[in-house]
Amino acid sequence: MIERTAKNGHKIVEVSHLEAHILRWGNICDKCNAPLIAERFYIPVLNYGVCGECSSIWGNTASFFKEDIPFEQSAINVLKTIGLNYEVEGRDNYESI
Repeated sequence: MIERTAKNGHKIVEVSHLEAHILRWGNICDKCNAPLIAERFYIPVLNYGVCGECSSIWGNTASFFKEDIPFEQSAINVLKTIGLNYEVEGRDNYESI
């Protein structure tokens, strides 16, 4: 998993097919209902799994509200406790619990 910060300030996590399978996440985009075949992204503040196109659109157009940060961070913390490698883009280290 790779966490990135979108242009709007919120986090978007890139998730591999294997990681999504381990997490028992579905294979349908929560926004446009397209099949998630290759790349998939998790938007913690919405608790959505989305395709690359929907991730890009959301990252460029959604508004940032600081009141959302605690919910977003709690969703990220859940991912970090699963035991999969969790990388924050721009850092050299991996976080794995």
